[in-house]
Amino acid sequence: MLRFIGTGDMFGTAALFTDHRYPADAISAESSTVLSWQESDLFELIDRYPRIARNVIGILGRRIAELQERVRNNANQRVEQRLAGALLQLGEQFGRATRAGVTIKLPLRRQDLAEYTGTTLHSVSRQLAAWSSAGFIRTSARRVSLCDEAALRRIAKDD
Repeated sequence: MLRFIGTGDMFGTAALFTDHRYPADAISAESSTVLSWQESDLFELIDRYPRIARNVIGILGRRIAELQERVRNNANQRVEQRLAGALLQLGEQFGRATRAGVTIKLPLRRQDLAEYTGTTLHSVSRQLAAWSSAGFIRTSARRVSLCDEAALRRIAKDD
């Protein structure tokens, strides 16, 4: 899994600038609507409004930096650090304050988290169960609530 895409996020943009087949598939976890542009129409808009090209370049640059950071983390961090960091990032991107803490409003399977953090389903399940017992998180119906973000930050930073 390369990334989680939220409402209003662009995806598949790398394919615009290459002759190669796009190297990933998008799988919807919830009912979704996808809007797309014909390549020729988009290039015409870019020619007319160069700011669009600058915005796309900025988005692609941030995504490359994000992927580089994840590759570095997968190579250098322990599973619990990667998983804590991923949950914090998903909380920032898709979180909503609730009584339980910050609830990630994205249906998450443990397998999704395993793929995203470059580990196994068993490792994710074991770690989430331990954090749930410790009161750091709460899980229910494919949702995760971050109950103790400070503890997760300490784990992610290896404090």
